[in-house]
Amino acid sequence: MTKWRGMTLACLAAASVFPGAAFAWGQATTPSVAPKADPNTAVAVLIVRHDPQSFGGNFADSSQAVTALLASRRIARKIGNDMKVYNDGPNAFEEFMQFLPNNLRVETLSHSDRVTMVRLSLRMDDPAKAADVVNRVTDAFKEVAEEYRTTTADRAVRVLVDRSQEVDREVTECVRALTAFEQERTAVLVDDPGTVRARYQQILADVEQYRRRQAAAKLLIEKLEPLKKAPGVDVEIARAQAEQQAAANELENLEKRRAAEIEYAKTFTQDLLRRNLLVKQLDMLTSIHEELQRTIEKFRTDFEVRTADVEVIQSASPPISAPAPK
Repeated sequence: MTKWRGMTLACLAAASVFPGAAFAWGQATTPSVAPKADPNTAVAVLIVRHDPQSFGGNFADSSQAVTALLASRRIARKIGNDMKVYNDGPNAFEEFMQFLPNNLRVETLSHSDRVTMVRLSLRMDDPAKAADVVNRVTDAFKEVAEEYRTTTADRAVRVLVDRSQEVDREVTECVRALTAFEQERTAVLVDDPGTVRARYQQILADVEQYRRRQAAAKLLIEKLEPLKKAPGVDVEIARAQAEQQAAANELENLEKRRAAEIEYAKTFTQDLLRRNLLVKQLDMLTSIHEELQRTIEKFRTDFEVRTADVEVIQSASPPISAPAPK
């Protein structure tokens, strides 16, 4: 994500003071000797320990992000109101916003993927004022680094937590739906596909059996019909007719059972699919919720690692003889 928009590395070079700065801030010029040798130049050295992803923006490496932030208007804006102690004119804030980025020198002394050492230097007519400004810049930089960590972490974690809570509500709703469905369909869901299939196959087998009995009775009647005047044949015919009718009645009942079993099988299949879908949905939501929790914890841990740790190893200090700020 892009941080500290509008920063350029051009502000890293020393520049002449803007018009009117001599009155407000004293003459700020490029020193003719090394910063440490110039009594009017305040110097501070920072070590910034960071992960390669600590700073956002389109920078070649983290050291560029560090130097750009230190020399940025964001830092100037953060301490601009405090500078009224030196200049309480009506345009003091605007003048300081122009002065600091154009005159604060930020030099990278060394850097790697995880550590950047920078030197801040500012030359002014009043060395005590210069030292105070440089020290305020280092303090503001530490505050901004902490703000970046806090706001970014909070924003990211908040998104994850919101999603986790949303999934948690979906899990609760899914459990409720599954429980209600199972209670409503208990009579159906106690079955299993094998039992339903076996019951239907048994009905088909019974149908086949009674059809054979019906056909056998019919065949017997046809054979006895020419002999019905013989003694006792009429009794046999009547018995065969009764068998034929009983088989027909049983086939009618079996057909009703078969139709009912088909409907039951449809309902059972739909219920089973519905339950399986609810179970799968619950498993999926539970897995997502657990993964979100792990991601939140991992993000919090990883972000602490990526956060820039700023250490001031040399603060700016004016010469002993320097006048106190007015």
